[in-house]
Amino acid sequence: MAFITLSGTLLDPNGDLAVGDQVRFTHKSTTGETVQSAVSIITVNPAGTYSLPLQYGLVLVEYKDVRKQQFKNLGVATVNQDNPATSIPELLNALVPVSSAELIEFQAILADCVAAQLAAENAATTAEAFAYQLTTTDLIASTATFAAATNIPTSGFTTSGDGGNGSWKQTGLTGQTPSQSPAQLGSALLNDGNGNQWGLVSSNDINPQALGAIGGAESTLSVQAALNGLSEYGVIRSNNSLAFIVGNLTVPATEGITVGKGFYSLSSLADSAMFEGTSLDSVRFTKLTLDGNASNQTPLATEGNSARALIKVSGAGTTDISIIGNKLSNSSGAGIAIDDGEGTVITRNKVDSVFGHGIQCAGDTLDAIISNNKVSNVDEGAGIIPMGNAKFVNVSNNIIDTVTGDGGDGITCYSDTNENIVITGNVIKNINGHGIHTGGINLTVNSNNIINTTAGGVYVTAQTIQSRDVSVTGNTIDNATTNVLTFGRHGIHLNNVSGFTAGLNTVVNGQDSGIRLKACAVGTVSDNTITSSIVNGIRSEISGERINYAGNTIKDTGGSAMLFDNESQSSINNNIIENYATVDASAFGVEVTAGIVLVITGNHIRQGVGTLAPVTAGFSGAQTLSKVKDNIITDGTSIQKGLATVGVTSTIPAEYDYIVFNGASAVTTIDTVTSYDGREITIQCAGGVSFIDNTGNLRLSGDFTPSGSVATIRLVLNGANWLELSRSQN
Repeated sequence: MAFITLSGTLLDPNGDLAVGDQVRFTHKSTTGETVQSAVSIITVNPAGTYSLPLQYGLVLVEYKDVRKQQFKNLGVATVNQDNPATSIPELLNALVPVSSAELIEFQAILADCVAAQLAAENAATTAEAFAYQLTTTDLIASTATFAAATNIPTSGFTTSGDGGNGSWKQTGLTGQTPSQSPAQLGSALLNDGNGNQWGLVSSNDINPQALGAIGGAESTLSVQAALNGLSEYGVIRSNNSLAFIVGNLTVPATEGITVGKGFYSLSSLADSAMFEGTSLDSVRFTKLTLDGNASNQTPLATEGNSARALIKVSGAGTTDISIIGNKLSNSSGAGIAIDDGEGTVITRNKVDSVFGHGIQCAGDTLDAIISNNKVSNVDEGAGIIPMGNAKFVNVSNNIIDTVTGDGGDGITCYSDTNENIVITGNVIKNINGHGIHTGGINLTVNSNNIINTTAGGVYVTAQTIQSRDVSVTGNTIDNATTNVLTFGRHGIHLNNVSGFTAGLNTVVNGQDSGIRLKACAVGTVSDNTITSSIVNGIRSEISGERINYAGNTIKDTGGSAMLFDNESQSSINNNIIENYATVDASAFGVEVTAGIVLVITGNHIRQGVGTLAPVTAGFSGAQTLSKVKDNIITDGTSIQKGLATVGVTSTIPAEYDYIVFNGASAVTTIDTVTSYDGREITIQCAGGVSFIDNTGNLRLSGDFTPSGSVATIRLVLNGANWLELSRSQN
């Protein structure tokens, strides 16, 4: 292949040998056996000399001083048989003779094209090099001309290294108002000094500092610009722990975005929500630390006002909102407020020191999970409140500690339209209201630990309808811190509930009754342990109907262990009662002030203090359909017997099946008012008592006149008559 030879000596501007400098030759054409883009580099030797055979072709010549980082474009030369150059300087300055006018024209055109290309490449290279010295503020003010495709990575926003570095590229939009910041434009955009618009290269991961947000300073417009600049499924997050001071921020309805890691403090006198969105879809809030600066906000009129929530999302179409792993504090309103949400997940958040509700889901709440959050120091609202038209809501494993406002509940969810609510595994303590207040249809309240509430542990009631299909099981409730009578402060209170189970609960130190039912029907109260209630262990009133009270253990009640007022078609079976009437000595183990068709059987009643008065039955005229049978009644040392004063017509107590007749008389009739068909009794008597056959309502195998001191006769009630089963003189 043909070539020319270049040789000589190269000097620095000061005349010193250019030792270590480099010359790069790049072929811009394929000529002979040299392919386009082939590169050769020579380095000036210690003698300052060089020698190289340069192949024919169109050649780009570049030079790099040993003190520089980049090659400098020196131009393009045509190397052929007509080029007389013997050195590099001659090559660069040589006039290349050509063989014809056509060839001259062609070479000139080609040289112009190559020169333009090289100029563009050189401009980009220069811009990139320059960019490392630019801040974003410099770029905003710059009137330099950059190639349209140039990517400018800045070193900071205001000063190099301030954390606001970003990468910018021209959008192609020109003629804009010069020198406009992202805060002014309201998005991830800027205008340079020439009015050319630039966009942040990565809109799927934006640091607010790259748009001018400054830690410890008012940054609302810059943070808002970052939010507005997010692309679909983009993320906004800060790289440091500096708090941005902001007012109300509008989260755009861009699908799938994440409001991520960052520290934000609400500006003084903002009187607004912090992060607020309307009709959002698939938006995530995570790893945020939000301070509502409550001491500098105007107090709210009502605790239910969500206008000040630190995170607030509302509006029709609100779907798949996730609020995960955030720290929210010092709110003059709510901590978190979601209205009309479907598929909401609120988990692993810490909400502390808020005026309104800690976590609020209002409006139409469908398919929500509120779990593993810690809510503490709520001033006026509730800890967690999924209210309104709530359906398929799970409130589980949260810790709620200290709700101080008047009537503020730990967990509140009691709308008429609520359905399929599960409240489970929560720890709720120090509440100036109910621990849990719920109502609706298909409700589950189980395995919660409730400590120290002023209005009761679990309260189930809707607003106007009857709650149905309710399960209250496995909860532990202890109000020991205030051991004084507070009416209405029940451990568990079911009001106007049908189809329910209240079982396996532990209630300690109830400030009224352990479990109270009002106007309830068709349910089971079973296997509960109730200790130290100031009034009753279990109380049912206002037409309780078809309820089974079984297997409960009730100890140390101030009044009657079990009290039933106007109960019907219910059973009180196999309960253990110990030490009732600790305050009211006239109370009973089982007290029925009015009832119909009751079964009171198999209960074990042990009295430790006061007068032994285990059962009273005011059956309101249907006593013959009620049964008091097989109950074990003891004073702590021996099983007790019923006592009756003998007469021609003898009245027997309802609660005992073994009865001692005192006195002397011929008995013709035994009253049936406190008995029921099929009741069996054993009567013990001594001399002086006799039973006369077929004169009153006794149907015996002949008259019976006891001769021993402990003679007995056993009878069964058949309709209106007592029939003899057996007799013994003993």
